[in-house]
Amino acid sequence: MKIAFILFNGITFLDLIGFYDVIEHFEATKDSCWNMCGLKEEITVS
Repeated sequence: MKIAFILFNGITFLDLIGFYDVIEHFEATKDSCWNMCGLKEEITVS
């Protein structure tokens, strides 16, 4: 399974880690491939 995090300006650390922390505990996602992508080279966080 492949999972992508789509990053955007104004994203917070909690937006990212909140999802990751929940999804990593499922057996079906143990061997998943994680990617991060965004519409810009540089993303500004809140």
